Amino acid sequence: MSIPSWVLTFFFLLIAWYLNSIITNQFLLENKKRNLTSKIFIIFLSNSFLLALFILLSECISQIFIVEREYSYIYLIFRGIASIAIIYLVQNTLNLNSKNQSVLLQNQMLKTENIRVQFDILKQQISPHFLFNSLSTLRSMIRSSDKNAENFVIKLSDIYRLLLANKERDTITLKEELEFIEDYSFLLFARYEDR
Repeated sequence: MSIPSWVLTFFFLLIAWYLNSIITNQFLLENKKRNLTSKIFIIFLSNSFLLALFILLSECISQIFIVEREYSYIYLIFRGIASIAIIYLVQNTLNLNSKNQSVLLQNQMLKTENIRVQFDILKQQISPHFLFNSLSTLRSMIRSSDKNAENFVIKLSDIYRLLLANKERDTITLKEELEFIEDYSFLLFARYEDR
């Protein structure tokens, strides 16, 4: 096989790749209303055009470089069909892989959103329960004239201020987290005392 023949094959494959990607995107993927027969017809027309282009370029190369053709038209047609089929297989595989990645990404995003919603529901359920328990503890502390009752109210308000301020955020700073743990542990120790 001569250098002009390799150049011809290279340019033909580039043109075939570009044309097939346009046809796939414009006519086959975006227009889902087309039935299978019209899609096959579009593919057949584009491949016929590519095959005719391949034979024409082959003849031009052999005339320009005055190279005697070493192969027949049947060989050219077979070679063109084989290269077009390989291009379609590669492009179809890439398109399917891209769709698969997109579906996996959407699936992961839905899972993440589902977990976030479940977490928000859990926070909404825990928050009133925590508040009622804390208020009950505060009432007991006030009845027994506990000197930590005022600190308990301050820590409880700090916790709720932090919860409300960070309601929409996914992450908080380490300092904020440590302050929350300190306030929360104070409430727990005040509630359970020696237990």
